[in-house]
Amino acid sequence: MYRFRFGIRSKLLLLSLFLFTIPWLGYQYVWELESYLRIGQEQTMEGTARAVATALHERPTLFDSQSSYLQDVKPGTDLYAHRIIDPIRLDGRLDDWADYAELRLAYAEMQLIEQSTAYQPASLQFEHMVGQYNQYLYAMFKVQDETLVFRPENSLRVDRNDHLLIAVTDPAGHFRRYIVAPQGSG
Repeated sequence: MYRFRFGIRSKLLLLSLFLFTIPWLGYQYVWELESYLRIGQEQTMEGTARAVATALHERPTLFDSQSSYLQDVKPGTDLYAHRIIDPIRLDGRLDDWADYAELRLAYAEMQLIEQSTAYQPASLQFEHMVGQYNQYLYAMFKVQDETLVFRPENSLRVDRNDHLLIAVTDPAGHFRRYIVAPQGSG
C-alpha cells in the first residue's frame, strides 16, 4: 500500500490555487449581480414606459395644443390666438392680415351691448382676429359703422365716442380691460 505524501511544494501549490480562485469567484459574483440589476432596471423602465404610454393613449389631444384648447372655447365669447407666420406691422392697415381672412370672426347685432335704434346690418358690424407670433399677441378689428364718432384730439373721455372695450384674463388670472378710442381711421 502506497501512501501519498504531500510535500511542502504540493501544499504551497494547493494553497496558491485556492487563493487564485477567490478573485475568480468574486468576479463571477459581481458579474451575476450586475446581470441581475440590469434585468431589474430593464423591467422597471419597461413598466414606466407602459404607464406613460397608457396615460398618453387616454389623452389623444395632449400634444395638439389647438384641438385641446378649442374644446373649451365658446364661440362668440372667447377669442383664440391663431399662430401667424410673420409679425404684423402696426400701421393701421389690414394688409398683413390678408393671409388669415378665413380665420376672422364676424360680429353683428348679437354682440351689441347697447343700441338706441333698430339694428341694420350696414349700420354697425365688425370682424376680428387674434394672432400670436413668438411671444407677441396681435389683434385686428375691422369695424364698419355708418356713423363715425372719433375721439376729439384733446379729450380724455373715451365713452362719448366710438370705442372698443377689450376684456382679457392674463395667465396669472387677473382681469384686465383695455379701451381703444381712435382719433381717426386706421
